[in-house]
Amino acid sequence: MTLRRDAAWVLAVLLSAGPAWSANKDVSKYEDLGSRKYSQGDLNGAISAFDQALRLDPKSARIYNDRGLARYDQGSLDDAIADYDAAIRLDPKFEDAYVNRAMARNDRSDWDGAIADDSAALQLNPQDAYAYNNRGWSRYRKGDMPGGLADLNQAIALDPKLAQPYADRGVLKREQGDARAALDDFDRAVALDTTNPDTYVNRALARRDLSDDAGAESDDNKAIALKPTEVDAYSDLGDMKFDAGDYAAAANNYDAAIRNGSKDTDLFNKRGLAHYHLGATDAAEADYNEALSLNGQSASAYANRANLQRYLGNSAAALADANRALEIDPKFSDALNDRGVLKQAANDVAGAEADYRQAISCDPKNAEAYSNLGSVLVDEGRYAEGARACTQALNYASRFAQARDNRGVAEYHLHQYRDAMADFDSALQVDPDDQQAYNNRGLTEQMQGDLDSALFDYNRALDIAPSYTQARTNRGWAEYRHGDWLAALRDLL
Repeated sequence: MTLRRDAAWVLAVLLSAGPAWSANKDVSKYEDLGSRKYSQGDLNGAISAFDQALRLDPKSARIYNDRGLARYDQGSLDDAIADYDAAIRLDPKFEDAYVNRAMARNDRSDWDGAIADDSAALQLNPQDAYAYNNRGWSRYRKGDMPGGLADLNQAIALDPKLAQPYADRGVLKREQGDARAALDDFDRAVALDTTNPDTYVNRALARRDLSDDAGAESDDNKAIALKPTEVDAYSDLGDMKFDAGDYAAAANNYDAAIRNGSKDTDLFNKRGLAHYHLGATDAAEADYNEALSLNGQSASAYANRANLQRYLGNSAAALADANRALEIDPKFSDALNDRGVLKQAANDVAGAEADYRQAISCDPKNAEAYSNLGSVLVDEGRYAEGARACTQALNYASRFAQARDNRGVAEYHLHQYRDAMADFDSALQVDPDDQQAYNNRGLTEQMQGDLDSALFDYNRALDIAPSYTQARTNRGWAEYRHGDWLAALRDLL
């Protein structure tokens, strides 16, 4: 988005009267001072100087516009708009004041007001590329994608060397799902202007869409180098590190975003998830609580806190949070799945099955819900149905170890031992520390009379999880059948 100053700083010198000439000279002095302070980044100094100029010349549209710019940069949108209003009242043909007021209205999410102001500027000057660019952005934010794209194209046609329309058009193209075209636009924007951190952040997102994580990380770091408080860059870096399983680095980047002033509910929620994966349960709970204090309607934060409470063994609190998440968003597939897990653990098999099926109805590609449905169907003795549900899970997530485990259990009960062995083998290829798969493979081997292999797998399961009671019991019976009665007695007792 682009702010513009009025370039016509022409002073009307009155020759007939000394006092009038002196007043104009003082106005010019304060105007020049305000302009100089503004260019130096001293916004308070600029506003003070423009105040002095307006006391001497309260009918100067140009000075109101310039003070509006300083107030806008200061974040005082209402004051900036009041100044632009005054400039337009004094000079209804002041094109730049309309463009600048449109910018302020855009920042207040007043899309209709912004569009009206840019349209007024274009009536005054149909060749104004800035106004087309800004109106295109407002139309996009209002939901008019075709109108927004048309305006941005026109801005580029009028001024191909203006960077911002390429950057804004890249955002629209990425939202349309064309990451490659978006990347081309971001590249052009960067070639024209290497100083805009927002363009680097948006290019990073497009690169991530195209699986170029290294390029995305480089762009986010460039944005931070230009603007060390660039919250979106830290947030995106956090997301990349989280997706890569580097939860410590993810938490550090979310920390930086929050430290630089972000009060975004999602950031606290995501940092809570990173802390949860790091085992820092107190920090995770504090983050979820902060997220909910910022936005009590965050279904995701309630769902994540429900998972944490389940992990901590607080079943009642977990169920309450899961129910709250679903009150806010009844079609929240992951929350339905998680509530199903809580119900299954409480032996509410019918309730769990209902939640898993509803989760799948809300998201037909929810692999975890299919896998859990398979698990509960196996618990009910509906082994063929359970195997089919797990197969559906694997259609959407072929490397989902738990779905392999669950299907293997169903196949074991169907006496399809070869298929069960293949699934347990596949689960262990994905997760070599899957104690459940070792235990289940051991049972299948034992059923086929291969006690040595079964004992090896039970031992491996217990190496990973020494308190795994089921594996210890299974090992005890295998040892008994193997003739090692003393070892069997130790395990079974």
